[in-house]
Amino acid sequence: MKKYIPALFLFLLSCSTQDNLEYKDGKQRLKMDQVNSKGESISKFESLLIRPDSIFVGQEATVKIVSKSENQAFVNAFYKCKFSDKMYIDTLSLKIKECSIVIPVKNDTIYFSFTPSKSGSTKIENVITAISKDKKGIYRYHKIDFDYQALK
Repeated sequence: MKKYIPALFLFLLSCSTQDNLEYKDGKQRLKMDQVNSKGESISKFESLLIRPDSIFVGQEATVKIVSKSENQAFVNAFYKCKFSDKMYIDTLSLKIKECSIVIPVKNDTIYFSFTPSKSGSTKIENVITAISKDKKGIYRYHKIDFDYQALK
């Protein structure tokens, strides 16, 4: 009987809809980025970007992105997702079918390394899709931008 409890839980989870929250085959639809499970607006998710003081062309730089939310924590992140309004996250593996490159996340911190190829200011837009989980177990997506100044 104990073997069937996880399977029963996943089945019930896959069939449930909680107001604005949708599950299908053990996956949660990622449409809850700015609303709670009742469809009410929530405060904008904020993150803190921690980067080296100096970033040099041709040298690897590591950036850390930390959640500033007390109610949500980063659990996974991806690079260059093919985003759509019908994306689902697997609630066990934390994978998204449309996202193939995983960025490491540890203790609510995303670690992203890159090597600049040219000097000057560069803005990276919508290249990181971060996934957070709130205290109620709801997953949300966040598109993260960052900029940097590379020196010769």
